[in-house]
Amino acid sequence: MKKSVGLLLLVAFASAGTAGPREASAAEVTVGPGGEILVDGAPFFPIMTWLQSSSRIEEEKPLGINTWVGNGGGGSSAEYLGVCEANGVWCVMDPGDMSVSAHPSLLGWIFGDEPDLESNAVEPSEILDQYNAIKAADPHHLTFLTLTAGFFSEMSIPDWMGGSRDRYYDYCQATDVVGFDIYPIYGWCQTGWIHYVADSQEELAGTYAPSKPTYQWIEAVRTSSQWCELDERGEDDGPYAYEIRNEVWQSIVHGAKAVGYFTHSWECPDYTQICLSAEQETELTRTNAQITALTDAILGPDGSSGVTMNAPDGGRIDWMARRRGAELVLFAVSLERSAQGVSFGVAGMTPGSSVEVFEEGRSIAASGTSFEDGFEELGVHIYIVALESAGEDDGPPDATPEGGDTTVPDTADDAGQEPGTDTGPDAAQDTGPQDAPAEGEDGGGDEGCGCAVAR
Repeated sequence: MKKSVGLLLLVAFASAGTAGPREASAAEVTVGPGGEILVDGAPFFPIMTWLQSSSRIEEEKPLGINTWVGNGGGGSSAEYLGVCEANGVWCVMDPGDMSVSAHPSLLGWIFGDEPDLESNAVEPSEILDQYNAIKAADPHHLTFLTLTAGFFSEMSIPDWMGGSRDRYYDYCQATDVVGFDIYPIYGWCQTGWIHYVADSQEELAGTYAPSKPTYQWIEAVRTSSQWCELDERGEDDGPYAYEIRNEVWQSIVHGAKAVGYFTHSWECPDYTQICLSAEQETELTRTNAQITALTDAILGPDGSSGVTMNAPDGGRIDWMARRRGAELVLFAVSLERSAQGVSFGVAGMTPGSSVEVFEEGRSIAASGTSFEDGFEELGVHIYIVALESAGEDDGPPDATPEGGDTTVPDTADDAGQEPGTDTGPDAAQDTGPQDAPAEGEDGGGDEGCGCAVAR
């Protein structure tokens, strides 16, 4: 009933006429030829956080977050957007209030969370109806849809889908931008599943949404979820800082055009919207700054032609190559928990040149047109390779995806702002915490990021 009322409101708004004149400062948000998000024609890589109180925006912005998704407390949509504007960041809002469609800090609209979850079971056709109503009222911004990882071949198909994943094709066609959440450590306490981040991203971008911008929510919490415990890690049993970094670059290397952080904890020691260690804060700040500095390369033209990789230790090293002028930017991430050696060959690189390892204060002397390096456990390296000439790859991007403790205490604005808690193996039972917010309270309802059921 709640979803139907929202749809009726959207349809009524759309039937009242076109969106009308837009303020000159409102952004035109579109999708580029390589599936990248464009803001007024310029490539933009959203670095998102989920359902935060507006009182937290100023203190979280230094982490390198540039986009806040959902109103996690802090008044009306207009008031929330006002705080975003004051801090120079973007917001993705609930389309229940489309009177803010001309706001200069609006990036887009977010559908109800995880429609594919067993306890939600929202048909793609209903999402498509909502999409059409939104676009009729506001054709100038994008829609975002977050799914569970139920589409992923290593997870069980939600029971309500009757054994078929075909609905996931339809979900992806009912939105402009599609993403998902999978939390191997926070949600499942399975450290050996960390490669699921890459593999599920590859399946979404390559199989279900090859023509769409995709994003992934990354686990970034000091604790595990309420569904499981990693006793060997002690009280702070969430993903380590280097694991978070690894997951971020896994998703990007496999085609994500945006990333988001799920930072909520119910064990910090109670519920809070953000629960990070000092090490996690430092790593998020570093990683997000690198994404921002390298956005032109990340969203740039494919440069993988002529690049070869050999891992003599037999480990898995995933990589992505992008052309940037007379340079090749090579992003490489190890999925191994042991040290690995690797060699790269780059046809067209300046023979015998030095390869810069981005922000590591070192360079590697190339031997001809190849170079070697080492990776620590789950290591990530970014290489800047000088090319002999810019070549023909400087055109439009290729649309094909590539293979001290500082917990922030809850404030009065957080009251009732817990997202739903379908983040673990019992998600299908929709068993939330006690004293969850009542329907109708800001940020309440089914606002959580859940896990599909592992096979």
